[in-house]
Amino acid sequence: ALSDRAIQAFAGLARRQNSKPHLLMGEHNAVESFWSYYAQSPESPRLVCPILFLQRHKPFDEQPEVCGLRPATREDLEHVVHAQAAMVLEISGVDPLKKHPAGFRERYLRRIDKKRVWVVIENDRLVFKADIIADTPHVSYIEGVYVTPEERGKGLGRRCFTGLSRLLMARSKALYLFVETQNARTKSFYFKLGFTVAGQYDLLYF
Repeated sequence: ALSDRAIQAFAGLARRQNSKPHLLMGEHNAVESFWSYYAQSPESPRLVCPILFLQRHKPFDEQPEVCGLRPATREDLEHVVHAQAAMVLEISGVDPLKKHPAGFRERYLRRIDKKRVWVVIENDRLVFKADIIADTPHVSYIEGVYVTPEERGKGLGRRCFTGLSRLLMARSKALYLFVETQNARTKSFYFKLGFTVAGQYDLLYF
């Protein structure tokens, strides 16, 4: 939405759907404006999660290829859905494998079939995962970056992420991703990789 009037119109349309919202995501000021038009007292979100929108336009320096980095296959489904469910639970407090297991798996199968999920699996154990939500000549948008807890802090996540990023930036001009504002460790990881802040967003969970 490019104007407050458009946000107000969208809020009115959403309210008339008579459906209970699950998630609201958007630029900080736009979300505040939308909610002011949409909410009916005493409605309030269950959880508000501020996030930073990060960007990188400069290609990564050449490094050795990451052994085992590949698009996920259907045989990898349980590995990736359990990793993603753990991430969702940590952020939102809701386990999608308990709330909507069939739908959650179906969405991930669609991503896998489109080769939008990349993994490194060693000895039948997922050690790295990332989802490519958008992949165009102008931008690639990454989310769901996961490193198994046993391998964190050893440089594996950096090697895998930069390896995937080099592949993406061979055909895109920029990388974008979101990170929780309060997650100091993850923010530091991306800042050290040369990402900068492109905007401030909010996630509202209901």
